[in-house]
This record gives sequence, structure tokens and C-alpha cells, in this order.
Amino acid sequence: MDNDFIIGASPTYGKADDNRYDNLNANRGTLRNRLATTAYNYESYLENRLHITPNFTAIAGIQHVYSKRKIDDKLITVPFGQSTPRDESFNRSYSQFNPKLGGIYQLNPMAQVFANISRSFEPPSFGELTSVTPEPLKAQDGVTYEIGSRGNSENIDWDISVYHARLNNELLAASSIPGFLNTTVNANRTQHTGLEMGMTARLPAQLEWRHSLAINDFRFDNDATYGNSRLPGIPHSLLRTELLYRNDGFYAGPTLEVSPESFYVDFAQTLKNDSYALLGFKACLLYTSPSPRD
Repeated sequence: MDNDFIIGASPTYGKADDNRYDNLNANRGTLRNRLATTAYNYESYLENRLHITPNFTAIAGIQHVYSKRKIDDKLITVPFGQSTPRDESFNRSYSQFNPKLGGIYQLNPMAQVFANISRSFEPPSFGELTSVTPEPLKAQDGVTYEIGSRGNSENIDWDISVYHARLNNELLAASSIPGFLNTTVNANRTQHTGLEMGMTARLPAQLEWRHSLAINDFRFDNDATYGNSRLPGIPHSLLRTELLYRNDGFYAGPTLEVSPESFYVDFAQTLKNDSYALLGFKACLLYTSPSPRD
């Protein structure tokens, strides 16, 4: 049996100065804070693809992530919205092993179906760690189940998947000062279920119809405050589509973006974003200058 084995590593390092000033009519005012930030990320992974039959491939892999976030507060001040000075220095490490298991079945040379289960891991960023509240943030992790199909033919290309993810400690933006400032918090448990689909159809008369569709059902999972209510700020469904005429580097045609349902934008579910539709038009002419020989 044919077998593909992949091993790899991706280390990254970043260092930045985060200096914060008063905003005086878009001009820099008094220095309010100086933070020296350092980040380490070490990612290593193994993956094996075993071609059990000419049509079926089994996939198994594991990833290890180690991340370190270090902040040195060079100017101890009173954070906005607080009453006492606070040292915002921070030094914390996050690590996790993330296994995955899946399979791909080749229906024919141009189409396949796939399924997988995988673990995910996301440490907080510096923007989330230097928020208003001093509580240390945990890394977000979860397990995702996915099934789908992808393929192409002379007239149609497609990619569609249905997924369900169960997350712990999801990093969410919440308002610490209502109506003014957001800070990042860890939710307890959340669930993300959805469908994502993309398709391109080549039609007669050099027309091309392209669209993407996302259907989202993202919710708290028996949260002590919010129960099983939907996560705010995420459309329940979103469709983007366009019909273009293409000919020798030129294309033009109408575009449409539709969010057919209103959705809440706050955790208390008191404020909604209205449903909407955006109709547009796009055009482009690509010109390539002739070579000297021409």
C-alpha cells in the first residue's frame, strides 16, 4: 500500500513595544503605558496518509503546540476604568497535543468525500491579554467533527462541509464598561454547528456564476448566565454571489450579499443587527504589455 508520511516544525518568535498615549484630536498626547511584549510559538506535527485502496485514504496525525506570552509593564499606571495602579506584567505558557483522524474516499478522479475529527487549540493574543480586566485568560480548545465533499468538472466546481465543534474557554469579546469598552473573557462551554459551501458554475455565453453560503448556529452550552442562547455578532446565514461575464482578461457583472435574518450583537440579546442585502457591480480589465519581440 502506498503511504505518505509528513513531519514538520514551525517555530516563530516575535517582540514588540506597545506604547499607549492619550488621543488629543488624533495627535499623540501624554504617555499612559509602556509594555514590552514577547511571544514564542513552537509547533511540531506528524501526519500519515495510508492509501488502503485505490479509492480510500486513511489519515492520522498529531500536532503539539507550545506558546509563551510575556509582557513587561515598564510604566505602572491606573488602567482605564480602574481606580488603582496595576502592574500588567504577564508571563504564561500554553501547550497542548492535538490529534486528528480522518478519511478521504475518491468517488472518481474529479470528486471525493471526506470526514474527520480533530482537536483545536488557540492561545490568547496580546490584544486579548492586555484588556481591561486583570484575570488571566485560558487558551481556547475544542473538538471538531466534519464531513463534506469537494470536486470539479468541466462546468462545476464545489466544496461543501458540515461541521460541529464543542469548545472550552472560547475567547469572546464582552463589554466591561457598557456601551464603551470591550474586553476578552473565557466562556465556559460553547458549540459551533454550521454548513459552509462554495460553488463555481461555468455557463453558456462565457458567464460564470460563483457563490459562497454559510449557515451558522453558534451557542452557549448550558451557561450559568446565558443558558443555550446564540453567540452574538454572527449572522445566522450569509450568502455572497456574483454572475460575471469573462473574456480575454476582462470580467464584469453584478454581485449580491444577503443576510436574510436579523441577529443579536450583545450577550443580553437587547440589540439586533437588521437583515440586509447589498447589490453591487464589479468590473476589471487586465492588460499585459507586449514583449519587445512583439
